[in-house]
This record gives sequence, structure tokens and C-alpha cells, in this order.
Amino acid sequence: MLRIATFLCLLPLTALANEEPPAVNATTPLAVAGTSLTFQLIALTDQRCPADADCYWEGMVRADIRVTDGPQTTIITLCNLCEGASTQATAFGHTITLGRLSPSVDELATYGRPPVLADYSLGFSVSPSP
Repeated sequence: MLRIATFLCLLPLTALANEEPPAVNATTPLAVAGTSLTFQLIALTDQRCPADADCYWEGMVRADIRVTDGPQTTIITLCNLCEGASTQATAFGHTITLGRLSPSVDELATYGRPPVLADYSLGFSVSPSP
């Protein structure tokens, strides 16, 4: 299932641990504090194990994210189980690491309908590349 979704950005380690990460929808780019980067989730594939099934694997989550640094733009793909993509990508001197997709499949099942754009958020972290 291909979805565009909202996402959360986990701030760099310099952020206060008790601060809530900012949330953004798919149409609003997110500027990450301490960087010159903005992020916008442009596509999401959620193939996690259904809530009513006994699964032996976590399922696949793939996110395509537009990363902008001033006039430069690139698209990165973060994926936990894809060939040709991994949970980390590098853009403009920063490493972006896939985090957690929310809500859980158990929570989505309580909605009584297929998930929609506004249901999702995706966590990721950003750190300077070594």
C-alpha cells in the first residue's frame, strides 16, 4: 500500500531529551534545528504485519523523503527490508536514520477503515556524517 504520510523528526543529540519531536504533514517541509536542511515525506509504503496475524517478521516500511539544503534537493529512500535501500542514507553531509512508524498496526486496526494520509507519522534522526 503506497501512502504519503506525515512524519516526526527526532532532533539531533543536542536537543533536550524531554522535548517532543516536531510533527509535520506531507505538504509542509520540516526544518531541522541545528541544520540547514528541510525534509518532506513524499511517499510511504507500509507493509507491516496485520494486527490480527501472528507474524515472525516486523514487516517492511519504506519512506521516500525529499531533503533540501538551500537551492539543492535530493530524494533519499529509507527502508528496513528493501534491496537497494537501508535504514540510513546520507544527504548534504548528514546521516538520516529511519525511526519508528506510527501508529502501530494494532492502533490502525481500531480505526475500522483503511489508513489515510493523516493517520501516519514517521520518526527519523539526523546527525552530521563523519
